[in-house]
Amino acid sequence: MAPPPRVRLVTGADLPHGDDETRFLADALRRRGWEVDVVVWSDPGVDWAAAPLTLLRSTWDYPARLRDFLAWTRAAAPATALHNPPELVARNVDKRYLLELAAAGIDVVPTRWAPSLDAAAVGWTLRGAPWDDLVVKPAVGVDGVGVTRLPATGPLPPVPPSPEGWLIQPFLPSVAGEGERSVVLFDGRVSHAVSKHPPEGTGEFRVQERWGGRTVPALPDPTADAAAARALAAFAGPDVPPPLYARVDLLRHNGAWCVAEIEVVEPSLYFLGDDTRVRPLDAALRARLS
Repeated sequence: MAPPPRVRLVTGADLPHGDDETRFLADALRRRGWEVDVVVWSDPGVDWAAAPLTLLRSTWDYPARLRDFLAWTRAAAPATALHNPPELVARNVDKRYLLELAAAGIDVVPTRWAPSLDAAAVGWTLRGAPWDDLVVKPAVGVDGVGVTRLPATGPLPPVPPSPEGWLIQPFLPSVAGEGERSVVLFDGRVSHAVSKHPPEGTGEFRVQERWGGRTVPALPDPTADAAAARALAAFAGPDVPPPLYARVDLLRHNGAWCVAEIEVVEPSLYFLGDDTRVRPLDAALRARLS
C-alpha cells in the first residue's frame, strides 16, 4: 500500500502552530488522505527534503527578517517543491510591483512610491496628483500594519521605519461602502471570493480582522473575477505557469475594479470553515505529485 502523500505547511516563529486557517487547512487535507506537518520556516532543524510539497501559509514574521526569509526560500526550493516559488515570492513581498502592473496596463489603485514620509518627499511624490485624502503603507508589510490615512497637506504623523520606502495612494471611499473584494485563485482559476469591510463607527478604514474588520462570503461577480485573473497573469508574466495559489484584492474606483494588492506569499485564503473550498487546492496539490 502506497504511503499517503505528504505536504508541509509553513508558518512563522510567532505562530509556531500556525494561525486558525493554517490549522483548518491541515485538518482538511488530513481528512483527504494527506500527511501534513506544520513547521516554522526559520527552524534550522527542519529537513525540507522530507516532504515533496511545501506551502507558505502564515509566515507573517518575514517583514522584520526579509533578507533571511528570502534566503530561506532560495535554500529550501531545491529540496522541496516550494509554493509559491522563490522568484514570485521575492517580487511579491515588495508592493512596488503595483507600479509595474500599472505600467503593463492593469487597473490598479493609483499608486506612487516615496523613499520616506517627510514633507518634502511626500510633496515631491504627489506633484500633479489631485489627492486630498491619502493612504500610506510600507512597501513591505503584512496585515495592514503601518498603513495610515492622512491628509495630503499639513503635518505628517510619526510613522515606523520602512527601509524599502512607502506607497502613497488616494483614500477610496468605496472601502467604507462596498468594501474590499478578495478573489482567491488556485492554478490561476477563480475558486471563491469574499467581501471585507472595516468596523463601523470607529473611524478605522482597514478591513483586516486585526483591526476589527469583518469578512463575509461574496456572490459571484464575473467582472471582478476577470479583473483578478487578468492581474494575476500579468504579475506572473508570459509563458509562466500560474501560481498554485493567489489572492487578488480589489477596490472599486471610478466605477471599475482596481487591484489593491496581489498576494502570493502568505495570503489568507478565506476558507471560512468551508471544507468544500479546500477541494480545488487539494486537486492542484495532487496534480503536482503526478
